[in-house]
Amino acid sequence: MLIHATGSLPGTREREQLWRKAIEATPEWVHTEVLRWEDAALPGSTGANSVRIYKNAPPGDDTYDDAALVQILYPQESQILDIMDLRQHIAGFIAAEGQEFGNWKSKEGLRDRPLDLRREIKDIPVAHRGLDLAAIYRNHSDVQRFFVIGYDLFQVPVFRMEFIRAS
Repeated sequence: MLIHATGSLPGTREREQLWRKAIEATPEWVHTEVLRWEDAALPGSTGANSVRIYKNAPPGDDTYDDAALVQILYPQESQILDIMDLRQHIAGFIAAEGQEFGNWKSKEGLRDRPLDLRREIKDIPVAHRGLDLAAIYRNHSDVQRFFVIGYDLFQVPVFRMEFIRAS
């Protein structure tokens, strides 16, 4: 599996060997106050393939923590899925009847892979292009702050931002 060999899967030996230093150098949180959610913007040219948007709390130490995840965003065209998006696609395949997924014929074999597919996976909305926290807020009016994390092609964080609405 290519994503396994390139160290893109969290929790694998390959990831530890190839990306440990980059992951340990995770960017600091940038805290930004905005008057309106519409004013929030992503930083310019970061090399982010995908962006995960969390409400009220950043993800915990659990690699696949989706409790507060409210959207996956692809700021540019990309053929590489964010790992959380990939998980929900594979979970959909496992739930469907009678089809094959690539060279996997056993759905049970997929559950045992390092994507933690044995637990319930939330259906996370996916967006393309621009950040729109106002639209997310309309569906999650309990939001007090957003945590936005950009990931490169290998799922290494390239920026981390917290947006707070100024009172």
